[in-house]
Amino acid sequence: MQYALINNGIVENVIMADAGFIATLTGYTDKVDVSNIEIGVGWLFDGTNFMQPEAVTTAPVSKQFTQLEYQSLFTLDELVAIEVAAETSATLRVLQRMQQAATYIVLDDPRTIQGMQALVSLSLLTQARYDEILTHTYDL
Repeated sequence: MQYALINNGIVENVIMADAGFIATLTGYTDKVDVSNIEIGVGWLFDGTNFMQPEAVTTAPVSKQFTQLEYQSLFTLDELVAIEVAAETSATLRVLQRMQQAATYIVLDDPRTIQGMQALVSLSLLTQARYDEILTHTYDL
């Protein structure tokens, strides 16, 4: 048989067990046979009926950007300084090529972080700007 293990009106677990085993369980306000009911963890129980909880929706937040969106996170002065520095820095040129090859830029990708750290180490970005850019979110 299938049983819902309930505490204070909320299903905490749904298990397969026999009635003898269920009788030995402690720590639940209710233990209900739900063999003929489709329910799940998190469902509500009012003592008689089960109710599916309302879905909680949150606005999705993306840390994934198109190349244009990513470039827009930088100031014009920062972009110009990066371009000028790339003329004499093979590291920056390689990082720029990697960025250009990407379909999109993910801010928490290790390659993005490595590139941003290179900009800080070359004094093209301050640590504060590094933090600001890498924690930026774009509400969809």
